[in-house]
Amino acid sequence: MADQDPISLLWAKSDAGGHPHSLVGHLLDTAAVAEIIWDEFMAPITRRLLDQACHGHGRQTYVLICGLHDIGKASPAFQRKCPDLAAPIRDYLPLRLQPSRGDQQWHHTRAGARFLMELLDTRFPQAKDLRQHWVEVIVLGHHGKVMDLPDIKLKRSQSDEKAWRGTQETLVELLTRELEIPLSVLVVPPPSQSLQLELAGYVVMADWIASCSEFPGIGMRGEQIDEARHRARRAWKHLGFTPGWRPEALASGVSAFPQQFELSPRPLQRLAAEAALSIPEPGLMIIEAPMGEGKTEAGEFATEILARRFGCDGFIFAMPTQGTTDTMYQRVLRWNNRVEPDVPVTLLHGKAMLNEQWLKILHQDADELSDIYDDDPYGVTPSGNTRRSTAPSVWLLGRHRQLLSPLVVGTVDQILRAAVRAKFVMLRHAGLAGKVLIIDEVHSYDVYMSTFLHELLRWCAGAKIPVILMSATLPPALRDRLIASYTSKPVELAPSDSYPVITSVLPDSSTSQASCAPFRQDMEVSVEVLPTNDPDDVTPIVDAVVEESSEGGCILVILNTVKRAQKAYELLRDRGVPSQILHGRLTTGARADRTAELVDLLGDDRSLDSGRPHRLVVVATQIAEQSFDVDADMLFTDIAPIDLLLQRIGRVHRHIRPVSERPACLRTPRIIVTGLHLAGSGEPSWAKAIGYVYAPWTLLAASYQLREGKTGWSIPGDIPRLVTDAYNTDWEPDSGWPSVAETRHQQEAKESGRTSSADTFLLGGSLIPGGETLEGLHYQPAADDEQHPTVRDGEPTREICLVVRREDGYFSLDGRPLGPNGERCSNPDLARHVLGDCVRVRESEHLGDLRPLPAWRDIPLLAWQETLILDSDQQTSVDGAVVRYDDELGLVIDRGDR
Repeated sequence: MADQDPISLLWAKSDAGGHPHSLVGHLLDTAAVAEIIWDEFMAPITRRLLDQACHGHGRQTYVLICGLHDIGKASPAFQRKCPDLAAPIRDYLPLRLQPSRGDQQWHHTRAGARFLMELLDTRFPQAKDLRQHWVEVIVLGHHGKVMDLPDIKLKRSQSDEKAWRGTQETLVELLTRELEIPLSVLVVPPPSQSLQLELAGYVVMADWIASCSEFPGIGMRGEQIDEARHRARRAWKHLGFTPGWRPEALASGVSAFPQQFELSPRPLQRLAAEAALSIPEPGLMIIEAPMGEGKTEAGEFATEILARRFGCDGFIFAMPTQGTTDTMYQRVLRWNNRVEPDVPVTLLHGKAMLNEQWLKILHQDADELSDIYDDDPYGVTPSGNTRRSTAPSVWLLGRHRQLLSPLVVGTVDQILRAAVRAKFVMLRHAGLAGKVLIIDEVHSYDVYMSTFLHELLRWCAGAKIPVILMSATLPPALRDRLIASYTSKPVELAPSDSYPVITSVLPDSSTSQASCAPFRQDMEVSVEVLPTNDPDDVTPIVDAVVEESSEGGCILVILNTVKRAQKAYELLRDRGVPSQILHGRLTTGARADRTAELVDLLGDDRSLDSGRPHRLVVVATQIAEQSFDVDADMLFTDIAPIDLLLQRIGRVHRHIRPVSERPACLRTPRIIVTGLHLAGSGEPSWAKAIGYVYAPWTLLAASYQLREGKTGWSIPGDIPRLVTDAYNTDWEPDSGWPSVAETRHQQEAKESGRTSSADTFLLGGSLIPGGETLEGLHYQPAADDEQHPTVRDGEPTREICLVVRREDGYFSLDGRPLGPNGERCSNPDLARHVLGDCVRVRESEHLGDLRPLPAWRDIPLLAWQETLILDSDQQTSVDGAVVRYDDELGLVIDRGDR
């Protein structure tokens, strides 16, 4: 191509590795990357669905859109952004180098969409209504926001714009010729909006890779596709992308279960496999089964079968909290090591860098993790080029890109953000594409979070993403709403007492249910309320625990606030009872260590001979409610909504062990409900703090089930009945409690307000009604999904780092020197250790003006970390309160009588 060709004089990058890069070069680079993404990165199911939607030309359509994505840079408004590079163009085209008032209106994304509208409408006038400009909308949104298309009749503000039309058309002809793709492949009806969003994400991915440091500028000259393909192949290899699962290598039926999990399948696990084998197309599976029944293995095995049948190459496993996510990560690693051990499993949550197993995997990516930089929230970049297949590509761990990893275990926040109208949300949907999505503990998400879950399910159905939802205590009304969200049609299944049960749902609303016998026979549990006239007082709880454990035994005490748990633990400790405490105001590191220790001590493989304690009381908050695999001999629990009470009961006699392993008085499962005062025929009351934690109506509903003061439940057989009875309103008239109806109305009004608040950020909230494209997706203000936790409701919290100051400088809680200004934390290992000394507190907790240490401004991992400075006794005074960190109790905030 001649150097004087005006096409080669158009620039795209003014500084790509120290050199400018031509527009034609960048467009061909991006198209070449797209070819590799299609051939080696997209899952078979994604390619098949796009092929079907694009009349058999899915690959060509994707590659050509990537080749055209920056066509709007062939415009005066963009070229004059760099006058030195643009000056030679004036020998061929009219171009004023001074900025124009209309330049902002014609950002290159908008200019490109406008040009493609004119070009395609002119070339294919008969297909204008058919295709509805969906391709132009993707080009419009490749910088992360999809606004409204420019009106085709809108007059351009630059008089020289028309003179550029011929150059733009010549550039398109060059691209279609080099790629050997006719422009007509873009003339197809719009795929589903879900598929369009995935495709838009893959366009962004190709653009970002072609814009990274692996693609240095070639100067202002032309480029041919062979050169671009060579550059793309070299970059792809150097970035270290690992393919996902090979569907043909996954389990094809129940017979593979023993090899995968080294045990015979339980009835639920066999049922899950059969459901996954029988569902005719990707859909929704809801697994409802008791605690300890093997739901996790059932979900994992069903995931394999679904992935093999439909051509998925990975999964995303979502958990409610960081603690439950870390626990699940270990289990998923063990599973994947028997499936495809060379495919890395990514851990995804805000404190992932503190997980030792995840760090070990990251260290396999290079000789050392050297640099730390802002763009990567994990704080890592490889220092060498040597990569191993068992470690993920560091590129995938950067901002917005984590879900693109083939196998992911993360907090549910990361998944629900795909339902938020946020910038670059299309990358999250590209990450969902071709994977099986598993969401555990779906009963635990409040109405605010559930709004995003329902929105996410709607988009997953449109993209034919297989979804598995799991719960032990799912209210029927919630199950019906989840199904309705996936099918976009109202659903009300007939009540069923079957349990365990699996519901299979297709996007067209076809629904079926199957049940099986539980693995364990019903366990008769004695449930009683601890008598008290003052539910705020924890002393009666401690008295009862001391008495019940006098002959030994492992007792779990779950209290609903940290303050109640700390007070109970102190009283037990003062009485010499062997105890441990576990709650959210321990440091991140201490909480993880203590959780692992307790699961090890009280797990299913521990006997008295192998180290199970003769006597131990574990005092915990709701942190012990989910994915806390301990086997307690007896449970004391504060009053809570009935489904959560049942979750807690799942920790009692969880595993089958010899009778002699439990003290004689604790061989019958017993539950003592605390923090509740039953006033005869009058309304119940509970500890004041509990009313701030849970909705009063749900506490009244649970109290109604306990109104006799002592009862017996068959677990798991009674779980469906108890949950159903508690969440309908049939019991209200029988209770005789005057305020119960008003309390429910107040809750409904509050939930309606919270739903409306969530609706503000819903992904599809500003799409054009009745439209079939993504136009207007971000027309309303978009949420900043990296800075604001918009998917969680309730009182905001924050994490503060605890640092000790002495005369000779700053120190970590365990005494590691940090330097006079914290400068030693430039060592990544020490920085991560300091992050392990973080504690989560309420946003409203007044702890003064907290700032990072002076030297931390240059350490990205700590640059924005609020830090509370303690004295050598690990305490300080803040706003009239004494704040101290006790290595046993955790963070204690004493405000006296206030």
